Amino acid sequence: MNQTDKAQIGKTECPLFRITDVLLIFLVAIGIRFANLVFINDNPYFNNPVMDEFYHDDWADEIAQGNLFDRAPFYRAPAYPVFLGLQYSIIGSDLFTARFINSIIGSLNCILVYLLAGILFNRKTAILAGITACFYGMLIYYDASILSVPLEIFLTLCGVIVLLLAMDTEKAWMWFLCGIIFAFGIITRPTIAIFLPVVLILALNKCDKCKSKFSPLISVILGCLSPISVVYIINCIQGDSAVIVAWNGGINFYLGNNEMANGWSATSPLLRGAWFSGYQDAVTIAEEASGHSLSYAGVSNYWMKQGLSYITGDLISWVSLMFKKSYYLISNVEIPNNQSIDYIRNLSFIMRIPLFKYGVVFSLALPGMIFASSVSGKGKLRGKLLITKSFVLIYGFAVVLFFVNARYRMPIIPFLISFASYSVFEVVKSFMGNNWMVFLKFTGTASAAAFLSFSSFTSGDFSTSSQMHYSLGNQYFSQGELSRAISEYEMSVQIAPANLDAWNNLASAYAETGDYQSAYAALSTSIESCELII
Repeated sequence: MNQTDKAQIGKTECPLFRITDVLLIFLVAIGIRFANLVFINDNPYFNNPVMDEFYHDDWADEIAQGNLFDRAPFYRAPAYPVFLGLQYSIIGSDLFTARFINSIIGSLNCILVYLLAGILFNRKTAILAGITACFYGMLIYYDASILSVPLEIFLTLCGVIVLLLAMDTEKAWMWFLCGIIFAFGIITRPTIAIFLPVVLILALNKCDKCKSKFSPLISVILGCLSPISVVYIINCIQGDSAVIVAWNGGINFYLGNNEMANGWSATSPLLRGAWFSGYQDAVTIAEEASGHSLSYAGVSNYWMKQGLSYITGDLISWVSLMFKKSYYLISNVEIPNNQSIDYIRNLSFIMRIPLFKYGVVFSLALPGMIFASSVSGKGKLRGKLLITKSFVLIYGFAVVLFFVNARYRMPIIPFLISFASYSVFEVVKSFMGNNWMVFLKFTGTASAAAFLSFSSFTSGDFSTSSQMHYSLGNQYFSQGELSRAISEYEMSVQIAPANLDAWNNLASAYAETGDYQSAYAALSTSIESCELII
């Protein structure tokens, strides 16, 4: 690669001044996301959320009614429920509006991807990255949810972008802002905390060159402490437990690291699979094992120790599990969480068109991550590339430590898109310029990555079909659509005959229609299945 090419990467064409680019990307993104909302509006889950969406919606309703601290100490990170609760207090608990606000955040994320790629590379790469984010299927999917994913991505992108800009300045307020943004990210998704040591090390390194009274390190620490200390104080005073952000960390660590862990879902030999019953089990078992009542922080610590005991007791099995989870992280398969992705995809014309997929983005991003630094002759830019790559690797490792599915790997997607867009231009440029060495490096690495991502090296049944039909049956039953509920329950038990809950609910649905003979038959089958299990 010649010197001219080397100078192009990182050439400062600040996207902040390209208002037309920003407007174009935002309008495309919001248009696609609004259309998707319209298409999935008939989804029975749309106005009747389940699982984590229900948890957020229910918590937000409490907050909107003024019960801000009733759930302290917080089992889950509180930032998104509080954000949602503020929405409800202003506009009411309209789920279409809440989903649309998430779609707006998702559209802003596309602009942030554009800015990130512009800082790291150049304007052409930035435009491609921004447009790719507009059409990336899983970003569209989660931007229509009542989940924290869009907010997580927004805060991580803002945090990294501000960090990259702060590396060029000694201004204390930039480092303070960086600390605040990452702190809000942590109280939205505590996993982000794993990147905080990198921020602190960079701030400390900057202190040597800074003449300001308020050093970057102090500024970052003060910024971080501002939001996190508020949550901690609430947990201590209102919840009477020394929980920094949320107390589900130890439980989730155990669920991802035990002899029954499958690497992608919350499974264990001790805790029931249902959300609330599993929550109850976690407290009861921990207290029985300890011989006395425990604070919520104590419960979390107990399960963290259980997970660590599994690791130290069966290291070979755990290493094998980590390899499996690492593969899930790079796999093209979008592992579902809470709901069937395919079911929602089938409802929306937008989601059915060939959108950008993880395997394609990952395959193109890998050569960009490996070779981008080597073609840059600028020290500052090399440092910024290293910071960005370190976030992808460190956050990816944090996800693998627990369990991996499509939802939890979402915060690294925008960064992969930026590197993938760079790879595309490098491949085209090297081909047009007959620079076959660069062309082979990029295409060879991308081909190897694609082989890994699109292959099936680990077995895994990610099917949620039975549970999906059971959940749909519950939705239709609650809405009084008994015939549709019966149809869904029957499909559920056909796929999984041992699904006792589905058999019981099928019996109830038949009884509601007056078909007592079918109700008796369904209930008898449930009893027989229960006896076989026992």
